[in-house]
Parts: sequence; C-alpha cells; structure tokens
Amino acid sequence: MCEKHYFIVIAQSTLGDRKMSEQIKELYYLQDGKCYITGEKLILGKNAGLDHLLPQNKRPDLKNDINNVRWVDKKINEMKRDLTTTEFIDICKKIAKIHNK
Repeated sequence: MCEKHYFIVIAQSTLGDRKMSEQIKELYYLQDGKCYITGEKLILGKNAGLDHLLPQNKRPDLKNDINNVRWVDKKINEMKRDLTTTEFIDICKKIAKIHNK
C-alpha cells in the first residue's frame, strides 16, 4: 500500500475520519518517524500505529481528537492498553527499578 493510502486507512480506523489523513501524516513527520514513548524508529506498515494518549474508554469525547493521538510502536500500544501514557510510564519505571539492581 502506498504512503498516502496507508495514512487514509489509519485515519479511518483510529480516528473514524479518513479526512484526517494529512494531519496524522504531519504528526508522523513531526515525531521524526519515531515512537512517542520509546524513541524507536517506526516503519509504516510494520510497527507504526496511532495511540490515544487518554484512552478511549476513559475519554470517549477525545476519540477523534488529533491532539489526543501520537505515533507509537504497535507492541508498546498493545502493552499500554487502556492506560494513560503517564500511567504506563510510571509502571515501566517501577519495573525497571526492581530489575536494575
């Protein structure tokens, strides 16, 4: 799939509006194609996905808000699930603290 259509599909599936494809493309390049949480390089169609900073189940009013999404690695998004970004990072810090002895 070409880049243009990739962003259209992601905009439709994540934000419910294919017209937002240009905005999510801009966001991808503003993030320099890197995961918002880890800084790892994202590859469109492989590991790149959009994550709601404030989860949809906690803030359904922000489901379609471009300001509530960031590009992240799909595995990170799966682990984060319905946590806010802050909650997820706090848990990661606790895990790292225990295992970095």
